[in-house]
Amino acid sequence: MTELFDQYDYTHQRIQNSLVLAYLKEGSVNAILPQFPEVPEQTAHNWLDAYDIVKLQGRKPNPLGSVLYFLSQWVAAKDIPLERWYREYTPHRIREVLSTPSLHRVVDHIRRLTTRLSATALIITPQDAPEHILVGHDITTPNPQVGKTFGSLSLPMTYSNTGEPPQLSIKRVLQQEVFSNLVLSKDFPDWLIPDELQPFMHVAVADVDVAAYHLQIPWELTDSFSSPKLDGLKLTPLDQLLKHHPLDTSIRSGVVEIASGHSSYINQPQTEPITWALSRLNEEILLARL
Repeated sequence: MTELFDQYDYTHQRIQNSLVLAYLKEGSVNAILPQFPEVPEQTAHNWLDAYDIVKLQGRKPNPLGSVLYFLSQWVAAKDIPLERWYREYTPHRIREVLSTPSLHRVVDHIRRLTTRLSATALIITPQDAPEHILVGHDITTPNPQVGKTFGSLSLPMTYSNTGEPPQLSIKRVLQQEVFSNLVLSKDFPDWLIPDELQPFMHVAVADVDVAAYHLQIPWELTDSFSSPKLDGLKLTPLDQLLKHHPLDTSIRSGVVEIASGHSSYINQPQTEPITWALSRLNEEILLARL
């Protein structure tokens, strides 16, 4: 009988961990419930609460990586109408999650210099090493290029609830894209997040206002990086990131601009930090598509 209970506990814990990990990847309970038909919706929410998961409220937005992938490819194509590019050149897996009306809404916000959604990006550096930045490859977005099994190089970056405390936004990014295994083991380092932390810049990327924060972590935590969304998490020299062109499709839109803002801020701390910028992607759409 004891063995049966032990087996039940093991199976129950495994399902819990699998569901939590799926949520950290998808960011939506409704999106993951079909994978767990035996788990009621309220039970799923209870499990996530037990792991102290910071959830995103409301309807799940279009996948940020997919939106940026489509727009960067479309801009590079030059003068091909959006509908034609979507219909003839966009991978099927992108079309599965994006529609032309939603993409037109994004472009409309870019043209009007407005944003509709909020996101948080983190420049994570080890203590006393501000020029080594954590990056990984976005594996949530398909990349059709031959030989590429994952997507663009990215900073840890996720959607945020507009108006929420920055500590919650930062914790969501850390849970989903930096310390996912520590979430599962219930060893998440909440103490890393300062009580007061201001963004060093905002950048408009597509129709998203991205607030960028600098977070320093102890060296011993650099062995604990894990994420279901970013593969190959590693510390990369800042100057290597800055060698990328902002429109290079191998790096997520906005990353070079944020890295440049971080470089300016750490090299000239006495000056005012950048408060607002347009991503190069937005600039190109404004120039080429008006």
